[in-house]
Amino acid sequence: MNLTIDRTVFFNALKAVIGVVERKNTHAILGNVLLDIRGKDLTITASNLEMEMRIVLADSVNASEDFSITLPARKVYDLLSTLPDGAAVQFEIDAGNALMKVGRSRYKLSTLPSENFPTIDVSTQNASVSVAQPLLNTMIKQVDFAMATQDVRYYLNGMLFELEANQLTLVATDGHRLAKASTTLEQAQENKLQLIVPRRTVIELAKALGDSGEVMLGLAHNHLMLTLGSLSMTVKLIEGRFPEYQRVIPVNMNFMLAVDKAQLSSALSRVAILANDKLRGVRVTINPDSVELTTSNPEQDEADEFIEATFNGDGMTTGFNLRYLQEVIAVIPSENALFALKEGNSPCLTEYTLDNDSIRVSQVIMPMRL
Repeated sequence: MNLTIDRTVFFNALKAVIGVVERKNTHAILGNVLLDIRGKDLTITASNLEMEMRIVLADSVNASEDFSITLPARKVYDLLSTLPDGAAVQFEIDAGNALMKVGRSRYKLSTLPSENFPTIDVSTQNASVSVAQPLLNTMIKQVDFAMATQDVRYYLNGMLFELEANQLTLVATDGHRLAKASTTLEQAQENKLQLIVPRRTVIELAKALGDSGEVMLGLAHNHLMLTLGSLSMTVKLIEGRFPEYQRVIPVNMNFMLAVDKAQLSSALSRVAILANDKLRGVRVTINPDSVELTTSNPEQDEADEFIEATFNGDGMTTGFNLRYLQEVIAVIPSENALFALKEGNSPCLTEYTLDNDSIRVSQVIMPMRL
């Protein structure tokens, strides 16, 4: 059995799915990608049992016959990354080995039987919805930083995709801050759906989303299938009940703080240098015309910054995690950052819209005791 494929086409396809392949696997075959050749079409599949990525390359190969084989993913990817664009890559497959030939170069690679490669069956879908790729990409970027990382509350280690009527809402929280983005879709769902998509899938999806086109979200049992043209992702959803995020978003916030985003970001960056590495807290003293940022560390270092601001109250003092403030500021689209507050020990809320008001965003940061 043999096949020939253009290096650039093959490399770009592997690049799209390589993020799924674990560097260390309990099952050797998960370090491989599945190549399925049918006529001139090639389908490449990568899996880690929790997530599967598949890309179809139509009319892209010349093969002696139809066949399937698995190849060591990262070895092939690394080899292809060093080859020039447009090079012809040939594979001669025989007796558990694949001879990869590029010009006068030869690379002998071990293969594993394709029938042992695990795939996820999502032939039956219960619901599906189409979303513009740029829209979903923008929504994810407004929310993803608030996802938890290796939290014992496993349902926080991902992002909530909520579909209710014609509303799509993305929510992430780690218990200390919350980010939410909502939009209105053209089609409506009969039943409310709440899907907790794992963190890693969200990251890979964000990489795959483009500046045009649609992404189809299909639900099958406890799996979510995402289709972006020739690329598809199938992921096992996180089971569990996501927190009632509506109850976390504060209401009746009496005071509004307006501050130049660039100045605040710059001041926080300087204050962070002398902050306590463990607590990462900053004391925020708000006056009618200014904000004072102060922090210190166990080595007795201290930082004190003043920036101009507008506040419609007499003043208050509160505290926040530095990184949480910085990550929220980074996604605010306007030059001025507006924060709603109630009192010194209450959460901080910022809300705004994007893309001609098609996306509605809420960011909540819980206070720190300093």
